[in-house]
Amino acid sequence: MSRAITPPSASIGSTTTVHAGRGTAAAILCAAAPGDVAVLYEPAVEHLLKEIGRLHPHHRLACRRVDRPPMLTDLDETVGWLQASPAAALVAVGGGRVLDLAKLAVALAGTPGSVRHLGQLARRAGYAPLPGALTTGLPLLAVPTTLGTGAEVSSVAVVSGAGGDRTLVYSPSLRPTVAVLDPLATSTLPGRLAREGALEAMLRVAGAHIGCPSSVRMANTEALLLTRQLAQALDECGDEEEPGDDLRLFIAQLSNATHRGWALAGRSPFPSPLWFLAAELSAVLGVTKIAATAMLLPAWLERVAAGDARWGDHDRLTATWPAMSGTAAHLDSDVAGATRSMLRCWHLEPERVDAGPDAVEQVSRRLMRRWGGRLPMLGRFGEDDLGALVGDALAALPADIATARM
Repeated sequence: MSRAITPPSASIGSTTTVHAGRGTAAAILCAAAPGDVAVLYEPAVEHLLKEIGRLHPHHRLACRRVDRPPMLTDLDETVGWLQASPAAALVAVGGGRVLDLAKLAVALAGTPGSVRHLGQLARRAGYAPLPGALTTGLPLLAVPTTLGTGAEVSSVAVVSGAGGDRTLVYSPSLRPTVAVLDPLATSTLPGRLAREGALEAMLRVAGAHIGCPSSVRMANTEALLLTRQLAQALDECGDEEEPGDDLRLFIAQLSNATHRGWALAGRSPFPSPLWFLAAELSAVLGVTKIAATAMLLPAWLERVAAGDARWGDHDRLTATWPAMSGTAAHLDSDVAGATRSMLRCWHLEPERVDAGPDAVEQVSRRLMRRWGGRLPMLGRFGEDDLGALVGDALAALPADIATARM
């Protein structure tokens, strides 16, 4: 008699309804009931707001511009603005910074003292989980104008404190009500930013698959599938100075799927160390997180390939490499060099940056303080381990890219 096998428990799901297609944003707004609508937006999309106001005069728009990545002070002001507003819905039009601020404001506006509580959590560590029942009842319509973050469907957001420390906030309440993937909203996105978005989405699933096992077979299958499709999209982007509507929409849908599908199921909430290293390196160097990620990627994969299981699994890297690189070749013996070549093919080699003489020490200390020690994100590493990877990453940059302040 064969013994019954109980499969490991895993589930996926999202409360966000997603609409995709050219002109979808205008159609969704047109179908909404007349009334007051609060709008958070970034300067680059002012022309879209004028068009929305022209096409939908039955909506009374109360607009608030977002000029920087959200800080706790910005969040407190935005929560107060929402609480005083008669708006029946909030529309967020912009990149990750706008969507993150909108998500946090909607989730926290209904709970007195919630921003102060978040600030207390943020001072203790880089990760702040919030209750799942936070809500104002205010619908949030998210219209991303960038690619790759998936903020329009994710349950996380990033906010900074007064000292510039970034905090990763998690709550199921952070998922928007509706997300709109409209290529018209990304029509002014430069080609490099489109490619960076595709790389960010690819590394979300490839990094998770390499960094952390999943007992869910579908998670592994889907992670490799999404990695391969995003790598192919990057190949297509490399051939186009400005990716067309169809390709931008495809990247947006793939990025969306990295959050909503099975790829991350059955894994740790912190499956890859790369995100945390890139967050702190970007803060110290003053570059974008995806630019910092590109700097770190070769050194990280080199350690995984060398068999250091703290950084990731060699066998899963071997399985993932053909999907990432777009070749049938086995894992290259010089994986760091091969990774740099891959980034060059996608026109994503790191741009010039001024790395000060104490940059490595600054980054490693920030990593230990915000994510290391007894915390599960990087607790398996010592400060020397983290500093060595960052140092190797910066040392490998060409001389005209990494320059030191003397």
